[in-house]
Amino acid sequence: MTTEQAKAMARSWITAWNSHDMDAILSHYTGDLEMNTPYILSIMNDPSGTLHGNIAGGGPAFPHSCDPLS
Repeated sequence: MTTEQAKAMARSWITAWNSHDMDAILSHYTGDLEMNTPYILSIMNDPSGTLHGNIAGGGPAFPHSCDPLS
């Protein structure tokens, strides 16, 4: 990935985040995602604080009903 490609990807992610568009945000992640955050505890009720797996399309690891941006 070139510097310009990385900057374009970062701009795209920031735009998606700021628009609160979950599909656009999730499109930046692959199926083998692993995310650690204390918010997983409250959003997903998972004591590990770790999100694993497919999140695209609101898959089982991250249903759209658990929108962290709301």
